[in-house]
Amino acid sequence: MLFQGEMVNRLLKNKALILVSTFIVLSDLLFILINYYSALNAINVDTRRWADEAEHVFALAMDAKSTSMQQLASFVANMPQVQKLFQQAKSVYDVPPVERDETRLSSIRSQLFDYVEPSWNRLTSSHDVRQLHFHFGPGSTSFLRVHRPDKYGDNMDQVRYTVADVNRMHAPVKGFETGRVYSGIRGVVPVKIRDSKERAVHLGALEAGTSFTGMLKVLSTELDSNIVVLLHKSHVQRNMWPDFVRNHFKKNSIVGNYYIEGSTSPSAWNFLSQQEVADLVESGEDSAFMNSDKPVQVAVFPLRDYRGMRDWSLPSVGEIVIWRDATEKWEVLRSSLMNNIFYSFFALIVIEIILILGWRFSQRHLKMVIKRQTRKLRKLARQDGLTGLYNRRTIEEFLKGETSRASRHGSVFSVIMFDIDFFKNINDTYGHNAGDEVLKGVSSCAARLVRVTDRVGRWGGEEFLVVVPETSLEEAVVLAERIRNEVAAQQYRNAASVTVSLGVAQYQSDDSYDLLVQRADGALYEAKEGGRNRVVTAG
Repeated sequence: MLFQGEMVNRLLKNKALILVSTFIVLSDLLFILINYYSALNAINVDTRRWADEAEHVFALAMDAKSTSMQQLASFVANMPQVQKLFQQAKSVYDVPPVERDETRLSSIRSQLFDYVEPSWNRLTSSHDVRQLHFHFGPGSTSFLRVHRPDKYGDNMDQVRYTVADVNRMHAPVKGFETGRVYSGIRGVVPVKIRDSKERAVHLGALEAGTSFTGMLKVLSTELDSNIVVLLHKSHVQRNMWPDFVRNHFKKNSIVGNYYIEGSTSPSAWNFLSQQEVADLVESGEDSAFMNSDKPVQVAVFPLRDYRGMRDWSLPSVGEIVIWRDATEKWEVLRSSLMNNIFYSFFALIVIEIILILGWRFSQRHLKMVIKRQTRKLRKLARQDGLTGLYNRRTIEEFLKGETSRASRHGSVFSVIMFDIDFFKNINDTYGHNAGDEVLKGVSSCAARLVRVTDRVGRWGGEEFLVVVPETSLEEAVVLAERIRNEVAAQQYRNAASVTVSLGVAQYQSDDSYDLLVQRADGALYEAKEGGRNRVVTAG
């Protein structure tokens, strides 16, 4: 009986040990599984955050590139000889077709091409420009493709909405758009000329455009990722000429319902052809972590063209797909899991603490890196690349804010618009490097003289705008005179003495921000007409 009781006790103890051991093992396995799925969730969260940042950076790059195209188009459109020749062409074109002198029109086209071609060659080699195109209005009728002078005369009213809008509004626009020949990032500006009464006469539109290639190359390095631009087949076939579709998109440029418009990876077609990637693109999801072939983080967001950015009821024209290698992240995850399996029976709590601390540290480090990169990109997006001042977009946003605040609270503020006198002569006489040094010197003068609460930015070319909050017209005139005197007193290394003309306007209760700028610009014009190197106030 005693022997039987001892056997029963041993069996019960062994059973308890087995149960405890089993519980410990199951607890460790459960801990490992929980840790695995927590880590997987964290990498998915990291992927979503990275995808949001990538989309933001792409949008900034698109805006910067289209602004650059707009500035280059403005440079050509403001050439007096270009305006003169385009005016001659317009006068020949604006007659009934049966009376139109096509020989004369062709001659003017050749003269314009011969004049613009040297500048075009410089732009293509140094500014990543792919297209320079003159259009007649209303709508969009091709007069001269500098990049392809043998192709002209086609009407593109239902394709080139940027050009049609410029010819309708007589104001510059920018954005992505697919034309008859190719899709591109475009900046379109009006071509105008002054009549005998110094009134601006609209002649037509000039566009500068580029492909995604240069921008994608820079972004790929910045984001340490591969990027591909996809266009819906229906969008391409609706807009482009069939022969150009066939020539532009080869067999390895077609994947599913999309054409590959641009890519930074030679294996983009293979990547996009994977079922998991294709499903993600078609699903409407914005990001995913994938580990079927090799670990990657993928971001997908819609590509909207010029019309789509103005009317969000219109569908997107394609998709942007960005992906980066996540092998290192995945290997770190796998390594930590294997370590947990090996050490969990000996130091479960210690290892867990180390993993948690290490993960949190890596997360903080990742956030710091992303934050630094974002801050850097945002700063670049707000500054003018040459002068370091605020660019036009940023100074315009600040001006809108001040106008809105003044409208609500009745506060007073003024603006000063000024530009450099005879700046073209400086460029022509001393060269563009000297012109750049003058722009930097004038910018430095203005930046030194304004208050911390003021904003000074480059409005365009040699033109600058200063927004001075809580400042009356009289006080703004004092600041304008200080800027004028400081610029005139400064020595410039490669140029003669430099002066500026300034127009000052104070916000009035019925002013919109653009009307306020127009009044300041009118005063600046009076300063120019009055002899330059002076300050004039707007009435």
